[in-house]
Amino acid sequence: MDNDKTLDGFHDSYLIGIDVDHLTNSITLKLRLGDTVTSLIFHGATRFLLTEMLIQNIVYDIKDLMPGSDAHQHAKALLDKSYWKVKKPGSRIITITASLGAELLIEFESLEKLIH
Repeated sequence: MDNDKTLDGFHDSYLIGIDVDHLTNSITLKLRLGDTVTSLIFHGATRFLLTEMLIQNIVYDIKDLMPGSDAHQHAKALLDKSYWKVKKPGSRIITITASLGAELLIEFESLEKLIH
């Protein structure tokens, strides 16, 4: 499911789980807002950077960065610094900023959203 609305509505969600699988090149984030738990599955993930993880992590914003924008170039530079060798970088980068705790960059090809 790839559309502009996929990443909307996560402000103040709790980041309650992260699954990184290098064999399937996927990253799954589990987010809770009220009684709703949502999984965001990033397929074709090539690079991932996580900082400031705490016991409690609250999402401020999730953005799909526009290729060529200053924010995209900055995120790419951070990923380039962390990963010295990537055969094929992903075509998209999202950034997750926090009200509290974890901040993430994920480079990937496609996104799936599951509501539990």
